[in-house]
Amino acid sequence: MFVPGGQLLGMGLISFGADVVIQKAMTGEVNWGEAALSGVIGVAGGGAGMVVGKVAAKIVTNPVVRAAAINGVDGAVSNAAGYVTSPGPHTAGGFIKQGLIGVATGGIPLKGANKVDLPGHPTSKLADLPPRPVLTIDSEKLPNIANNIESAIARGHPSTLSRITDTDTIRANRKLATQGFNGPDSPDEYPFASTAQGGLGAQILGVPIGEQRIQGGTISSFYQKNNIGSGDIFDVVIQRGDSPG
Repeated sequence: MFVPGGQLLGMGLISFGADVVIQKAMTGEVNWGEAALSGVIGVAGGGAGMVVGKVAAKIVTNPVVRAAAINGVDGAVSNAAGYVTSPGPHTAGGFIKQGLIGVATGGIPLKGANKVDLPGHPTSKLADLPPRPVLTIDSEKLPNIANNIESAIARGHPSTLSRITDTDTIRANRKLATQGFNGPDSPDEYPFASTAQGGLGAQILGVPIGEQRIQGGTISSFYQKNNIGSGDIFDVVIQRGDSPG
């Protein structure tokens, strides 16, 4: 149903909400006065700015509504942060969708609708997110494998992967990836069979079996050291000389 002035009011409330989320994401705190002003400025006339100002004022002064707004912002930041740190592809629409889902689950005080907290980061600032673990492949120790990974990434395979731990799935991934390989040497696949991105379509290169054994130990140690479980994501970089990448 069309409501006169509804679009303008919506624009103002969106501006208000966006300002709150951005402040929370960047600083961990919210200047509610600035957010209310942002909502009023977001309306292009028609007297709707006064309405938005009143709505924003209620959010600022009502402790119950304000608590819901804070939780909603935390949910938006957490969900959006989780989205941008997950394997791609990423889109603007997807980012907004995750933010809105976070607002809904965080801001609505219903049983079972809980906001998502970032483990160990209660302020929910994007800047507080820990960096993703990085698996570094040393090109001096693993020259052929490093070349295969680097070439695969250059051809469009992702450098951000998510681990899987189910042995049957890993075995199936390896079989799909290496089908048709006739040598020479041992087939090395990228993305790895132990990731959700591995399997059919992975790039294969025959490498010395010694390199594969070293790589297997490197990956296993990396998973254990960084406590990477099923579904956890990490980056892969190639180290050439003293600098990775």
